[in-house]
Amino acid sequence: MSVEKSEYHSEMEPPDELETSFSESTLGPHPEVTTTLFTPKRSLIEETMRSLFDLDYESDSAGSQTLVRADMLLQVMEEYEKTISQLVTVKEETKAQMEKDKETIAAERDTALQHLSNMEVAFNDIHQKYERAKTVIETLHANEKELKKSYDAVVETVEAQNTAYQKLKQHAAEKLSAANAEIEKIHKEYNGEMARMKAVARKNELKCKSLEESLEQKKKELRELTQICDELIANHTPS
Repeated sequence: MSVEKSEYHSEMEPPDELETSFSESTLGPHPEVTTTLFTPKRSLIEETMRSLFDLDYESDSAGSQTLVRADMLLQVMEEYEKTISQLVTVKEETKAQMEKDKETIAAERDTALQHLSNMEVAFNDIHQKYERAKTVIETLHANEKELKKSYDAVVETVEAQNTAYQKLKQHAAEKLSAANAEIEKIHKEYNGEMARMKAVARKNELKCKSLEESLEQKKKELRELTQICDELIANHTPS
């Protein structure tokens, strides 16, 4: 019976190769997770196996019970191997998924880096354009201030000239009004003088005419008188 127990012990004990292979293949980048999943079940199975073997050693006469326990142990081992296989499958699937995720993340990272590089180039270009636009705007603001000063000076000059023009216009209007009044006065005086001169001229004309008529009359009388004198002289001259 001790031989059987030894055979059972060697047959039922978890193989070291499987344990080592599973530990190395499943730990991966997160060994604490896999070990946490694996250790409690493995410890429970080992404890159960030790308890069964201890019972076998304590009771050599209970052969049938040992066989039952061996069957139970085989079932436990099958469940253990099944669990290990499932864990390995899950681990491989997880590893494959992690590789895919890693590749996806790497691609997204490269894309993001490319976008970041493009954004940096675009930002630098925009920043340069902004600086140029800022310089142009500052220049325009300075020019605007100078133009405003010039405009204000021109407006002030125009207002002063307009005021002077209004004063000059008013003064010219006053002078023109006075000149018109003076011209009107002179015109009236001229008309009056012309009327007086015409009257004087007419009077002188009439006087001249009267003198001419009087002269003609005197000449006629003188001729007649001369003729009479000549006749008298002729009559009194001795022959």
